[in-house]
Amino acid sequence: MVKHLTIALAEQNSALIEQNQILESRLQDVQDDIDVLVRSGRWLIWHADVAETEPGFANDWRFRSDYAEAALSWLPIAVDDNQDFSTAITCARPPEDSEICHVNCSNALYGGLPGYSQEFRVRTRTGDIRWLTETVAVEHVSPTQWRLTGIAIDITESKQVEQELELMRREVMSQNAELQDAQAELEAQNDELARANARLESLATTDGLTGLKNHRAFQEALEHEWRGAQRHGAPLSLIFLDIDYFKNYNDAYGHPAGDEVLKQVGILLMEGARDIDCVARYGGEEFVVLAPRTDAEGVFALAERFRRRIAAASFPHRKITASFGVATQRATFGDAKVLIQTADAGLYAAKAQGRNCVSLAITEAAA
Repeated sequence: MVKHLTIALAEQNSALIEQNQILESRLQDVQDDIDVLVRSGRWLIWHADVAETEPGFANDWRFRSDYAEAALSWLPIAVDDNQDFSTAITCARPPEDSEICHVNCSNALYGGLPGYSQEFRVRTRTGDIRWLTETVAVEHVSPTQWRLTGIAIDITESKQVEQELELMRREVMSQNAELQDAQAELEAQNDELARANARLESLATTDGLTGLKNHRAFQEALEHEWRGAQRHGAPLSLIFLDIDYFKNYNDAYGHPAGDEVLKQVGILLMEGARDIDCVARYGGEEFVVLAPRTDAEGVFALAERFRRRIAAASFPHRKITASFGVATQRATFGDAKVLIQTADAGLYAAKAQGRNCVSLAITEAAA
């Protein structure tokens, strides 16, 4: 009986030894696979038991056997004889990164957090800087004891790409800022050019003394309104006026005084004109008012209003009056010169009638 039991135990023990050998072989295969994976994937795996040495200060770190040393193939940090690999990692970190890692760890241990993540740099023995991103799982064994498992991955290349992209982004932003400055400067120059062109246009179309339209601007307005009257069959009227005895005024009081009279007459005309009218200085003491869409009755009334305003105004030295010639024509034939000639004839007729009056001249195409 005892002999049979002994044989059975021996056979069972032999089977267990064989099973253990198979498990150890499989475990070694797994470890080899993990080593290959860690080396090829640039992973750093570590385990540590941490305990509090004094209140609020977990300083007892005991690193367990792990695969951290496999990282030396791609992370060649200097490991002294009296250091383990994890301590060497800590020493290889820049002080500012070590401080951040310490704060993250303390917050997780004493804050009851299940883990934390962080990025930090390490300097290799050749002086190169490598970036690692690390995820740490925290097991809270007791209020003063913890078990930590960390996995760190080398992200140096992605950081370099990120930094290159950041440099490119800043360069693009700088170029955009330069372009915006150049565009703003160009817009400012364009605005200044537009203002200069407007000033030139104003100088080219404005009488320098009275501020009214000049002879050139009047001719352009007349051509424009003439074409519009032709399209719509509307009447177009014109007023010529001449300051009475203006030469005598200049001779008696001087040209500066005469200029003031011209300015004041221009103001009176602008104040009495309608929005659609074009008031211009024709030359010397002659003025002209172009009245679109106005028939003979309307232009006569407009000219009479001008005449009364001038006659009633107060001028230095003596009373001022003006003579008016008006003409109306539908633009069905000919050109605008006919209207000018007719209004000019009306002006001469007003002077012949004793001045300070309005004379309506009739054309063959009068409204």
